[in-house]
Amino acid sequence: METRDRARVAPLTVAALLTVGAALAPSASTVAPDTIAADRFVDAAGVNIHLHYDNTPYRSQFPLIKRRLIELGVRHVRDGLVDTTWQGYYDRLNELGAAGIKGTFVTSPEQSTALWIDYPTRVSHSFEAYEAPNEYDRSNDPDWAQVLTATLTHLRKLKSDARVTDFPVYGPSLTSENAYETLGDVSAYFDFANLHNYFAGRQPSTQGWGANGFGSIAWNLDLAARHAPGKPVVTTETGYQDSASQVDWVPADVAGRYMPIVLLEQFRAGIVRTFLYELIDFPKSGSYGLLEQDGSPKPAFTAVKGLLSLLADPGPAFTPQRLQYTIGDERGNVRHLAFQKRDGTYFLALWLPRPSYDLSTGTRITVAAQRVEVTLPSAERRLRTHEWQTAGAVSTTPWSTPGETIPVAVADRLVVIELAQSAPAAPGNLRVVSDKP
Repeated sequence: METRDRARVAPLTVAALLTVGAALAPSASTVAPDTIAADRFVDAAGVNIHLHYDNTPYRSQFPLIKRRLIELGVRHVRDGLVDTTWQGYYDRLNELGAAGIKGTFVTSPEQSTALWIDYPTRVSHSFEAYEAPNEYDRSNDPDWAQVLTATLTHLRKLKSDARVTDFPVYGPSLTSENAYETLGDVSAYFDFANLHNYFAGRQPSTQGWGANGFGSIAWNLDLAARHAPGKPVVTTETGYQDSASQVDWVPADVAGRYMPIVLLEQFRAGIVRTFLYELIDFPKSGSYGLLEQDGSPKPAFTAVKGLLSLLADPGPAFTPQRLQYTIGDERGNVRHLAFQKRDGTYFLALWLPRPSYDLSTGTRITVAAQRVEVTLPSAERRLRTHEWQTAGAVSTTPWSTPGETIPVAVADRLVVIELAQSAPAAPGNLRVVSDKP
């Protein structure tokens, strides 16, 4: 989990890609896809932390770290399965777990099965998943593939131990297509395929920047279909660097525009959980943090916090009722996802898959807003639009004339339309018509 400086490859099942991604792809006349339980999206978000790292805010400023994690609204973190005599490491993870923030823990080849079996006891309030070794193809071990395969066979044996059998195993993260070819299909040893799909400074809706769409989500999913067929997928690392000293960096406000859309695009593609990299900057960390080294929020932190807080709706499982809407979009470029909360309130997220920054010239791109007219049924009592701003904050505008056509400008920043129902959980109707730009 050292500095990341290039795109990552990744996996997902073809079935998930077809049923989720293709169903939600924009077109000239789109039939409304299934509406998603809002809290299911919130539960799909996580973030990387390093509580054991010396001389970093993770260790020296834990109260700040805990406060920011709760403020961000994530319920899942990723850290190392560290065998340490420092009891504080376990205590702090358990403290997070007691606050509702659970952990996925990255294993190492030199560790014993006995340690893996014991670890959920050490962090009983936090532990929720094992992960295979991190990017082991970069370990400088000439026999890395054989070592990694052996480690995976030992991890799979955990399924026969009643004490830990219920904990899922995430597969290995690799850093190149060649590494996947070398390792082969080892999917029998894990429950979830795992990807590290960094976008190398490109916008998350990118169609790729190499042969056959290299670097795009679709390219990674195709790779998964070949090397981890039939497996659901998690992304345990993705993010952006915002320091000019790094390769493929973007300004902090651009990362703030991209990061909520990263979560939406990943979810849209059927990826079960996405862990952003990472929570906070520290010296030589690569400037991936959602927070500055002093703990102050960057635009990406504020933007992600705004989306998760808007959609958070914890509670028992329920079946959302479909929001019936169509999008008349001749260029087919408005992307959208619909969510519903338990009280019947709908949220329609809209964005244009356009870059905000030109990596080749190091200049910002002004994306022309596309005017979208939203027509609502008379049954709606309350309507609000939530628009993400440059610094990541969300601007909310109430509308007092439900049932009328409402113009919404959709660009490279996220817009969410909130529709409150006259009766809780009643099915809604929405027609969206997009003008030519």
